[in-house]
Amino acid sequence: MHFTVIFESNESRNWSYGLSFLPAPVWLRQGAGGVNGDNYLRVISPRGPRLQQGAVQELFDHQPGLQEASEQRRSVIVVTHNGGHAQLEDLTELIKDLESHDFKVTTCTNHSFTDHTGNGPW
Repeated sequence: MHFTVIFESNESRNWSYGLSFLPAPVWLRQGAGGVNGDNYLRVISPRGPRLQQGAVQELFDHQPGLQEASEQRRSVIVVTHNGGHAQLEDLTELIKDLESHDFKVTTCTNHSFTDHTGNGPW
């Protein structure tokens, strides 16, 4: 499994990122299918096969403007995709990491939405 993380903002800019495990977790620009060219953003520290707390902050640190753009809406959709090295515990850790930044998280797994806040999506 691998993920697309979409941060809602009031701006016209699209704040979407891929999170793939190659085999270590790596942030990718939207639409990226690998680490070729300018799609590759950052290998998440500490380097290892599983996602750990701090991955969201590393993305904020590496993408100027993302944290500020998402502060008003505080909503994120995480889309899971088949294929890749991520496991269910990586999804759980990603949700916890996003929630620790006060985001309302909605997941889309196998074309079904799950609201993790109980408030409904968006």
